[in-house]
Amino acid sequence: RVATGQGPAFGRMMRLHVALDAISFAELTETRVVLERATVEAAPAQATEADLTALDSLVDDMSGLMDVTEFNELDTSFHLLLARLGANRLIRDLTVAIREAVAAPILEAERRVTDWDRLRERLNAEHRAIVSALRAQDGGLAADLVERHIRDAHATLLP
Repeated sequence: RVATGQGPAFGRMMRLHVALDAISFAELTETRVVLERATVEAAPAQATEADLTALDSLVDDMSGLMDVTEFNELDTSFHLLLARLGANRLIRDLTVAIREAVAAPILEAERRVTDWDRLRERLNAEHRAIVSALRAQDGGLAADLVERHIRDAHATLLP
């Protein structure tokens, strides 16, 4: 079926590739780093105060959560909002697809973490630093921070 609007096709395709071991988590991580770096580098020129406030609000909500499933959902929302800030629809759609493909394995890994509170605090501190860099209009710093955040989270959760 051909459609002009965005749809879930990328996400289904990525999940299928992951399920069939056609794409490794290492490959997804590298692709995600490239995409999210590009997004946050471009974001200072695009992001509004409302966007930054929405990111802050997500981090505030994540900070008070003990439930791993709810945290994972908000974390996904945080990264999807970052993807929208770059104003590149293809990058956004690919980022959404990759995030959907890794959401379940990340959630399962988060559930197995022995010191969830410490990891949650670290992830939130990294999220806050990314938003601070965006507020300072420093796309380069935001890109470096988002790359480190993704790599460290994947190394911790999906070694």
